[in-house]
Amino acid sequence: MRQRVALKKVLTGALFVALVAAGAVSASTVAGREPSQVVSSSTSTTTSTTTTTTTTTTTTTTTPQKITICHHARGKSGAVKHVTIRISRSAWTAHQKHGDSVGACNTATAKKFHSRPAHIKKWHKKKKK
Repeated sequence: MRQRVALKKVLTGALFVALVAAGAVSASTVAGREPSQVVSSSTSTTTSTTTTTTTTTTTTTTTPQKITICHHARGKSGAVKHVTIRISRSAWTAHQKHGDSVGACNTATAKKFHSRPAHIKKWHKKKKK
């Protein structure tokens, strides 16, 4: 019974450390800065028969605030053309919903993506006047 209680305390402590580390990483990402140091902690618990040591180390890399996408733009004739633009990472979800893709339009991947019949049928209809 004591071993269960001790194990539960160790797991609770490890979970707490992981949550603190995740919070520090999230806060630094939102702030647009790297964490000032690698978050590292160690927890040790000893009972009469069991010894448990847990070490959690988290490292982060910053992600760019802007991404390059191949954007659908309607010309004056109503036809869709593709334009390479840079947008905020937070705006990507909205662009993805109307058929844009990550990366420049002149890449082989983007050309293949935008030339698929299903993509053309769904996103390249001429706008009704």
